[in-house]
Amino acid sequence: MIEIFPPVTKFIFHTYDPSGTIQQHDAFCVLVLNILNEKIYIFSWFWLIILAIFFTIALLYSFAVVSLKRIRVIILIRPFRYGVSNGMAALANKIQIGDFLLLCLIAQNSNVICS
Repeated sequence: MIEIFPPVTKFIFHTYDPSGTIQQHDAFCVLVLNILNEKIYIFSWFWLIILAIFFTIALLYSFAVVSLKRIRVIILIRPFRYGVSNGMAALANKIQIGDFLLLCLIAQNSNVICS
């Protein structure tokens, strides 16, 4: 990180003295902004790694839902607390992926009726 964001740098400052000759002054400069940029860069790097992990998990979940019928059945039957009728289980086993996605969207936008 020191090569990318150096916190201190050395430079030569040229000035003219009263006689008109050039004087060289060696100076060190603390680059506070580079120290801050280094911290922001490290935070961003870890944040992107965390997001990549979450994205991979979400992608694997979506792939499993699309490819495995048993997972779709479990997702459809899960909200029912007091058991599932045979008709509902048969419906969950027969539906296609498009119907499953439509039912999931309807379920997300409807209220749960407690009895």
